[in-house]
Amino acid sequence: MNTIIFIMVFLVWTGAISFAPRVPTKKKDLERVIKLANPNKNDIFYDLWCGDWRLVFCFAEKWIKSFWFEISPFFYLFCQIKKFLTWNKNAHFKFKSFYSTNINEASIIFMFWTDNTINTKKLEEKIKKGLKPWTKIISYVSSIEWLKPIKIDKPNKNELSIYLYEI
Repeated sequence: MNTIIFIMVFLVWTGAISFAPRVPTKKKDLERVIKLANPNKNDIFYDLWCGDWRLVFCFAEKWIKSFWFEISPFFYLFCQIKKFLTWNKNAHFKFKSFYSTNINEASIIFMFWTDNTINTKKLEEKIKKGLKPWTKIISYVSSIEWLKPIKIDKPNKNELSIYLYEI
């Protein structure tokens, strides 16, 4: 039993130290994100870093091809099991860092990050080189200083900000 606990802690820890700890998007904010994205069935959704997989399933339920990139073996396996149990063919999970991912297929990108937990220069280069015009970027909580938001969703002072950008 101790071995199983050690393996689970190690697998979660590997994802946390190599990128950031798991911090899920608030459940009540999922619909706000979808509303801001205003997706259509031809969109392709990439969740580059949000701490959990719920948005991938939310977009996939709306017939949007959706991807999540994960470097923690534990969370990757968990997502694959959930996908199998829900039979959702639009949800896709890749065991890799988004830094090593070609993002040019995406038409909607979601991120949940802070400046001190991500290499913003590397992300900026990736976005500027890899995205086509009209790609929507949604940033949860943190603004992207080198982009100008086209909309900021903050219903009241107690809610978290959600920023919408367009390339």
